[in-house]
Amino acid sequence: MILTTLVMICMRKLRGIYHAVITISFASWGVIVASILSFQNGVFIQPSQWDHILLLVASGVTSFLGQTFLTLGLKYESAGVVALLTNFAVVFSFMFEYIFLHIAPDVYR
Repeated sequence: MILTTLVMICMRKLRGIYHAVITISFASWGVIVASILSFQNGVFIQPSQWDHILLLVASGVTSFLGQTFLTLGLKYESAGVVALLTNFAVVFSFMFEYIFLHIAPDVYR
């Protein structure tokens, strides 16, 4: 939560920079750090099935769009409103999990 707050503050201060620069820099750092950590821990697995590759691409595209919209939101709206709306991501994830995957939220998971 603290790191998320720091990211929002930094993005709010970088309001004058074009949103794609911020989004691509976040994506680049994410790829670099994830690659280093996955190779270091020995958990890197190259996908071999097309459906896994498609899911990875879809995950990357939706993450990129989410980061872009978060950056634009912080550029044009106050940080408090954007932080409140990002907390609804947990609620939406439970709703989408129930609607699309038919998995009910459980207290023990």
